[in-house]
Amino acid sequence: MWAGITDASAQQAEDEQNVGLDADIDRAHIDEPARPDLSFLSDTTTYLWPTSASPYISSTFGETRTRHFHAGLDIRTWGREGYPVYATRDGVVHRLTIAPDGYGIAVYLQHDDGSYSIYAHLNRFEESLMAYADSIRMKDYSFRFDRLLGEKKIRVKQGDLIGFTGSTGIGPPHLHFELRTPENIPFNPLRTSLEITDDIPPYFSGLAVEHLDPENFHRKRLETRSVSGSGEELDFGSIHTEGPFGLAVNVHDRANRTPNHYAVYRLLLIHEQDTLFTSTKDAFSYTDASQMFVDRVFDILRERRDGYQRLYLVNGNTLPFYETGPTRGVIDLPEGGHRLTIVAEDYYGNRSSGTLAVEVQNRSKDPAEKILSIPAYPRLKFDANPRQVAIRPGPRSAFLVRTDGTILPPQPGPAEEPAPVLVHRKEGAGSNQAGRTLYPGKRQILPTPDQTLWLDIPKDALFDTLNVEVILDDQGPLPKIRFQPERIPLKRPVRLNLILPDSLSANHDYIGFYGYDTSRDRYLFLENAEAGTVNRLELHELGPIAVMNDPAPPWVGRPVLERNLGEMYVVQVPAVDQRSGIDYSRSSVIVNGESGITEYDPEKHRLTFYKPGFEPQEENRVEVTAYNRAGNRIVRSFTIQKQ
Repeated sequence: MWAGITDASAQQAEDEQNVGLDADIDRAHIDEPARPDLSFLSDTTTYLWPTSASPYISSTFGETRTRHFHAGLDIRTWGREGYPVYATRDGVVHRLTIAPDGYGIAVYLQHDDGSYSIYAHLNRFEESLMAYADSIRMKDYSFRFDRLLGEKKIRVKQGDLIGFTGSTGIGPPHLHFELRTPENIPFNPLRTSLEITDDIPPYFSGLAVEHLDPENFHRKRLETRSVSGSGEELDFGSIHTEGPFGLAVNVHDRANRTPNHYAVYRLLLIHEQDTLFTSTKDAFSYTDASQMFVDRVFDILRERRDGYQRLYLVNGNTLPFYETGPTRGVIDLPEGGHRLTIVAEDYYGNRSSGTLAVEVQNRSKDPAEKILSIPAYPRLKFDANPRQVAIRPGPRSAFLVRTDGTILPPQPGPAEEPAPVLVHRKEGAGSNQAGRTLYPGKRQILPTPDQTLWLDIPKDALFDTLNVEVILDDQGPLPKIRFQPERIPLKRPVRLNLILPDSLSANHDYIGFYGYDTSRDRYLFLENAEAGTVNRLELHELGPIAVMNDPAPPWVGRPVLERNLGEMYVVQVPAVDQRSGIDYSRSSVIVNGESGITEYDPEKHRLTFYKPGFEPQEENRVEVTAYNRAGNRIVRSFTIQKQ
């Protein structure tokens, strides 16, 4: 284990000498976006609206989600389940899935041109598809199900029934309808013959200004303002600046006869007659979906859950949405007064616009004619006078870090004895802290001084060069981990490794990792933890983490016998665990001594006994064993009557 860290640090030191120590000069390589191929779309190809539930949508393509863009249309079902779902085109059944999360119960069709359509969050499949899935699930009573069926050549015709709307996976009742290219890239369903009624223009609700350093284009300051007023032309007011800045807007669309707010299809930023930036949401690859973090202003997204869309491109953003000029959308203007126009447009050409007056004064540097690099991450301000601690690493190799955060070159010394390492450690008991510069395109390791915690950063995890500190506070009853900057978006997950002391086993049962959700002001369970060993945790962003214990078992309520929407008898059992959540994979519901499939709905907080052909007795014995994700268990028995 430790040898691996030593090897990585040696390779990294060599890489960093080759790259150069100035993170503001040598930036990440800026890739040209790959434009998805939509040439297979034909004007003669007709798509059928996939459900009779309604002709209205509640979400559209490209909207903000927790860690990605929304990849399709959400169709309204009026808070109800069980509406029929139809094949939008001829094709074959490519894949069926059943799960408590993600897309829940979903059907994937592949059409004759190689493209795909997906129908998600279903209540159940059509009868024959449901029987096929159940025949496999009942072999081992497994809840989750995921099968590729392309070789079976189960053909469907346009308009054939394939399932029924529901609320499985996540969210209230609705149908998620998604179209993908033959390369499995989601594209906007409105690019086809499908239509919605929409003659309502978008509206702006907020404007953000990110003031940038004229030397390196790091963000110096962020200001936001509310936008009020109605009509298709707004006045965003005025700003005063001494240098370059980027704009971001909180903007939504509307459609007829629905209260929902959607993402806009196109955004434009115009200076006089010059279009500086255009964003058009036609398609994106799932491999790039996490770039939503740099398309939006990340700190506003995490603190307020508002998706302010940037009108300029930062490093690491290679989405195929954009057309920009030589400054990549950054506004860098000469001294004097200027006027900018921001335009929001929906797919049907309804548009709103607003103007912003800009007064540039006291410029210290001429405007840039071309900008190649705009940092994705904020500049970290290290403490002016932190205490430096020398550590001789031996097999547990750390890294050389100056107090200002820059990396020191390796010191000469005997090959068998690595040179001493300077680590960044804050004053105060229990503050175990290390900082360094990390570069994209390289696997890197970042350990704390005592090396009980280290981050393993894959080469493709970062959007850009990052100055970061990791702080392990282990002086309380349970450790806490935080980072500076406080929250850091990632392109790909990184792995956190933490060795917890053996003493925790004696004092704290059922310990786990919990991430802090700023906007909701609560901790969310991530993974279980174990004292005295190396715990490994995959992180999709760097933010506050606490080790906490969950001593209480789940709560289980009284079961209810009822028929589901397929007219089959099931037993529904309320089950709630507020801290770590229900572990459905270990939980079970047994009725009259019969095992069945134990399903779980995290939105409705209930376990379900499901068994095809189950017929209840007049009096039924129900035995429930429920686990939470921390490992606590509760066992309860009930007797329920057939009504």
